[in-house]
Amino acid sequence: MNKVERLEDYTNAVIAIVITLMVLDIHAPTGHFFSDILRANDHFLTYIYSFLLISMYWVNHGRLFSGLKHLKITPQVSWANSIFLLFITFLPFASSWLARNINQRDPEMFYATIMLIVLPFNADVNSL
Repeated sequence: MNKVERLEDYTNAVIAIVITLMVLDIHAPTGHFFSDILRANDHFLTYIYSFLLISMYWVNHGRLFSGLKHLKITPQVSWANSIFLLFITFLPFASSWLARNINQRDPEMFYATIMLIVLPFNADVNSL
């Protein structure tokens, strides 16, 4: 296994764990009617939005590294990827806090800050 594949595998594993942790925060309703699910509406919507964002990051990360198989994995590349993953791992917490306090400034700002920090790591392959 070369270093690019190793870095991709590590990233895939971390992202899979992050998505799993987010869904664990959605609790089954206590009632037995479909309408009872609506009480978890904020959790569902936040999870779906976060899942789609993380999926976008994952797809772009894969495209980036598949287009750069010749890339030398230097310590700087490894650390940049680790910082990207560090902030991705904050998403289960940020999503949960936002879902519990929807329309509140601080949870929204924290969630948005995580998204803004991760954005530069989500480079467009065509721009490289």
